Amino acid sequence: KGQFNLYFSTWACCATSIWILERWLVAYGLSSMKAFLASWPNRAPGWIAIFFLSLSVLLCVIDLFVNWDNAANNAAPQPGEGANVIKSLFEDVPESQWQWYLFLAAVTTPVAAGFVVVELFRENKTNQEQDSKRAWENILEGAILAIFVLAWIPTVIVVTTPGGLASGVGNTYFFTWAAATFIMETFVWWIHDWRKSIHAMLRKQEEEYRKIQEEVLAKTLAEDSNLQHSADEQTGDKPGRGRVKSESSSPKAHSIMAGSY
Repeated sequence: KGQFNLYFSTWACCATSIWILERWLVAYGLSSMKAFLASWPNRAPGWIAIFFLSLSVLLCVIDLFVNWDNAANNAAPQPGEGANVIKSLFEDVPESQWQWYLFLAAVTTPVAAGFVVVELFRENKTNQEQDSKRAWENILEGAILAIFVLAWIPTVIVVTTPGGLASGVGNTYFFTWAAATFIMETFVWWIHDWRKSIHAMLRKQEEEYRKIQEEVLAKTLAEDSNLQHSADEQTGDKPGRGRVKSESSSPKAHSIMAGSY
């Protein structure tokens, strides 16, 4: 009924309780929640946030839909003023909007949970920052994130504008924006890691090419040395004698010898 002070005060108390629990964990010598999330490999922290937020959206939309359906059909035990308010808020919302939003949240939640569960059983090498995912896993994850971004952005625009099912100030409104924000942020995270992996691959190829060049150059110099040695053996000259002769016959050597006389 528009009791916004009570609404925000309740969430402030919840946030304060979580902050106090965080401080207690740190003071007791345990891992903080932030450190716990940061310890997950790859983009698992983003998927954890997407899972909880999309699950919250799903539960909120189900609750709103059930209450609106009861109020619209006069099936509430005590219709009263609350039922009339709910009916007036959502009577202009098309049924297709309810169906689509329920479907989107119901799809996003298990997909995010799947990526979280996969990371639980992943064996990462310690002290390495490289992504341990296979190429097809990264491609699949990027494709799913792109689909979610394309689906959630227009959905948020529709459901949070006046006349939408999440247009009122409440849990559905804030959870909707939070879920869409984390989906976009995780997708940007994936793009950053993808570009980083391409850069690492190009650097690796450049190093391999340089190594091959050095090997070919060393092999060529060794072959030239062998050919020179074979030519010296065929002419009967020793390599040392040839070097002495060339040094003594050089103009610099003659000038040095002339100066000594």
